[in-house]
Amino acid sequence: MTRSPSIIYTWTDEAPYLATHAFLPVIRAFAGATGVPVETRDISLSGRILAVFPDVLGDRAVPDDLAELGQLVETPEANVIKLPNISASIPQLKACVAELQAQGYPLPDYPDEPVHDETLSVNFLKSSKIIPLSNTEAALTVAMADPLDDYAISSLRLHAQKAVATKVGVPADIESALDRLFGQDSSVGDMVNEVDGVGDSDLLD
Repeated sequence: MTRSPSIIYTWTDEAPYLATHAFLPVIRAFAGATGVPVETRDISLSGRILAVFPDVLGDRAVPDDLAELGQLVETPEANVIKLPNISASIPQLKACVAELQAQGYPLPDYPDEPVHDETLSVNFLKSSKIIPLSNTEAALTVAMADPLDDYAISSLRLHAQKAVATKVGVPADIESALDRLFGQDSSVGDMVNEVDGVGDSDLLD
């Protein structure tokens, strides 16, 4: 006898939390009577945020359940129960990140206002997927999609004339934050100034 595929039940936090948890025992009761196993996956906002920072979280990293389900639903055997969830607003994202940070997760956050000086090309930031987080006398701290991009880091260090500290950032989140801070239609000519000792090739794509 062929074993029935599992039912995947998703945890969400945008739907009413009590309803999300109260519905699972009902599903398990009906499915259990027919021998169908029920598994769970976490696609809550907090779960989705944590899933994209495995390098930062180390042994506290969590699996990317949303990516797994995205592949699973393309197959005939997929049985997924997904309660409503929404694309979080910027305030919701910031509140969730702050709550996770308070619980000890070393997640990067994004500034409300630009922190770099105006001589740094926004076109360079967008093409390299970098967003400055803080700029102190000691160091320029940035979140970047690829913290191993030595060319971009060297360009930043040469421009800032100080140490550059990097954190891993989600590419889509960095792009969204840059668009929110600087606009989607920024003109390269309006944003790029020549910096002593640094040519356009260092700060432009």
